[in-house]
Amino acid sequence: MRNILLFLFILLLPGLSLRAQQQVSVISRCGGTDLVTIPSIVDADQDGMDDRLEQKLLQQFMPKIIQFSDESCPGPALDGTGDSNLIVCHIYPIPQQYTRSSSYDSIQIHPVALVPAHQLVPGLIWYYPKVKVNCAVLYGQDCGALGHTADVEGFNFSLKYTGPDTTAGWMYDTIMSHWMGDTIQSVSHAGTLCQHVEVRPMKSLYISWGADSVYASPDKHGNYLTIGGCGSSVICNPGCGATRQLKHVKPVNLGEPGTTMVADLGTIYTAYAGNDPWTASNFLNAQGGNAGAIRDKMLLSLSSTFISGHVLTAAEICPLYTRCYGQPGYNFSDYSCAGVPYQFRSRVLTQSGIYRDTISDAHGCDSIVTLSLAVLPRDTVSYSTAVCAGSSYIFHGQALTASGVYRDTLSDTHGCDSIVRLTLSVYPASGTSYQAVSCDSSYSFHGQQLISSGVYSDTLSDAHGCDSIVVLTLVIDTPTLIVWGSSADTVMAHTHPILLAVSPAGGTFTGAGVHGNLFYVDSVQPGTHVVTYLYTDQYGCSAVSTHTITVLGPAGISDVPQIDVSVYPNPVSDILTAESPFFATGSVAVSFYDMAGHQIPVSYSRLGQQIQADCAALSGGLYFVKFEVGASRSYRYFVKSE
Repeated sequence: MRNILLFLFILLLPGLSLRAQQQVSVISRCGGTDLVTIPSIVDADQDGMDDRLEQKLLQQFMPKIIQFSDESCPGPALDGTGDSNLIVCHIYPIPQQYTRSSSYDSIQIHPVALVPAHQLVPGLIWYYPKVKVNCAVLYGQDCGALGHTADVEGFNFSLKYTGPDTTAGWMYDTIMSHWMGDTIQSVSHAGTLCQHVEVRPMKSLYISWGADSVYASPDKHGNYLTIGGCGSSVICNPGCGATRQLKHVKPVNLGEPGTTMVADLGTIYTAYAGNDPWTASNFLNAQGGNAGAIRDKMLLSLSSTFISGHVLTAAEICPLYTRCYGQPGYNFSDYSCAGVPYQFRSRVLTQSGIYRDTISDAHGCDSIVTLSLAVLPRDTVSYSTAVCAGSSYIFHGQALTASGVYRDTLSDTHGCDSIVRLTLSVYPASGTSYQAVSCDSSYSFHGQQLISSGVYSDTLSDAHGCDSIVVLTLVIDTPTLIVWGSSADTVMAHTHPILLAVSPAGGTFTGAGVHGNLFYVDSVQPGTHVVTYLYTDQYGCSAVSTHTITVLGPAGISDVPQIDVSVYPNPVSDILTAESPFFATGSVAVSFYDMAGHQIPVSYSRLGQQIQADCAALSGGLYFVKFEVGASRSYRYFVKSE
């Protein structure tokens, strides 16, 4: 994603140019100026470096921006909202060159060779290739006493090219395997009585003793603090009393002054249209800014701490020129890498020590040449890191995706092999899945109110900071609508039982006179009776409904004698037999009804204590039969089979 954004950024730049192979002047390590051929690069800002490399350097080495939790200073948006998420930078390549002064300014003043080719002298200082990065943090509002709308605070840092000392490879090495952070500097309240400057080495793979420096922004004033705490930093308002939080920043390379790489900040944020970073006007002047121009806060001078050099001695000059040995009687020191033979005149040396050889001087006299040789061992640097599954870790140009131990061989500052060993851990993907049922109309899922059934997911961070996917299978089960069927709501006392029919079926009926799904009229007194129906569906969600049945009549079941009757078989296919000793005592009236309460014709015959009814013509279903013997009666129901 970062590379995609980078190329989108480059494509949007005005005045973009793709340069074919070009030649630039680079001061040679052996003295003099060499012409170096650089491959085709994107170089809209015309500084000799590939613009893609410059943006990659910003993204990889930009110091962390820390927000203190008690900081009330908003970010760079014109309306005063947002976070301080925009940093503008100017990358200035410093080529390898010589000077007679240890002052950094002398290198800037003399970007040409100070000595002819192959005529180095003791005392010259050789500076290694560096890249200087001047930056400014843009703020939409100043949290200080003045309270103006816009403010700018500057800081800068340098990067070191660690690759082979060849044809200016640092100008286009987009592989990013030969770079390291070097020195970092913060300047707060530049040009005021409260000005504070801190310079530190940046801790990196190659400078393990460096400080864990972060660019802190307590009340937006930049200074460097170690991760372990506030340290002894002195500044107007260090803001060390609160919790620090990492900011997300967008580093933008502005390019060289006078070029068109980023002539207007509106290229990045539309709200900044018309703000030229290289003019002298105040940042967001139209918004009341009075804290100085971006250019002034960004182009900060660097002390000699920011570059490293080596003072050449007489003994070190000749080895630069194809192993020449200087004047007769010359004593010198040199080094060789472990495993690489060292040629000393006619001898091949493989161990450290002091070696001598005798040659003849211009007068034919013996002259002793003494060599102090140091055989440098291989350096081994080991470190470990971890990435999340699905991500990769760039290790010297390789994109690693699996756990393991990886090695690469580099060249140290002496050109000897340096082994870098990486132990990489790849944290596995994690996640959980679960099901849930909501009997309400919504369900809360990680801050979302879900109102419909479905499969939902959310991405969290596990203990390692890796993505953890939570998947929810949700059923929104709204209360079931209960519909009462043809159950009568007004009946006469002493009538047959009423079938309680509702939809959906399968629930439980409760109430006086209720047994199963029948309401026995003769078991209750005349009056109003409430039948309650409770239905629970397959997901455990319940719905309740009631139905009122009014029983009319002056008397209840206590006024009507009951008779005991048994009916069989039940269910019946043709002949239904009813049997009771009461049938032999007098006349018997028999009436048949369907479940809607309608009387239906059924023929029957009586023989002693038995009554036999012909039910063969009835349709399959539930029926009632009423038996009356004098003032006594009884109801029975039966099922007619299909």
